[in-house]
Amino acid sequence: MKNIFTKTIAASAVLASAGLANAELVRIDFNELTPGVTVKDQYAGVQIRLLGAGLDAGPVTRAISDSDYLGANGIAIRPSPELEVNGDGPWYDLHFIFDDPTEFFSILALDAEEPVSATAYLGKEKVAVMGYRGGSNYQVWDLTFGEVGGDMLFDRVIVDLVNGGDGWSPGPEIFDNLRFTRNAVPTPGAVTLLASSGLLAMRRRRIEA
Repeated sequence: MKNIFTKTIAASAVLASAGLANAELVRIDFNELTPGVTVKDQYAGVQIRLLGAGLDAGPVTRAISDSDYLGANGIAIRPSPELEVNGDGPWYDLHFIFDDPTEFFSILALDAEEPVSATAYLGKEKVAVMGYRGGSNYQVWDLTFGEVGGDMLFDRVIVDLVNGGDGWSPGPEIFDNLRFTRNAVPTPGAVTLLASSGLLAMRRRRIEA
């Protein structure tokens, strides 16, 4: 079975059951960047960081071949602060932090011969987890949470580069085609739930600042 698991956390399902309306789907393929650029705050609505590599560390862009990875081409991101393509890292988990709660997230994990997993959070609460087994050198896995117009809410995603065991380095080493929704208007039920979780107050403080 290709997909190891996809699980919604029951404790957070209540918080995430109201949904957003009129969300804008953001599509980021990183192709306007050049190889060797550190990606952090270039894109509205999301910050991208390397978890554990320091507060200001982000992944680095690298070029990929159009024919190597199904559904991805041009420029992708490498979960390392270094561009050295043939090196062994260092590798770090990817942390996607959204300005406001979102209902949908997707990114392609490329070169996925190693296992990979991801966790979605709303505040400090886990909303859902999912993952894939290792594949081939050119394996592509789609890491997805929620759906556009759906009823799941989360404000950050951590992609965990799972260590596959002895003889395996953490991976996958390349990611591309980030998708998420932003500027969504909470439905009445979502306003109540977001306020109860403290996220609505945080959002208001950010707007007023």
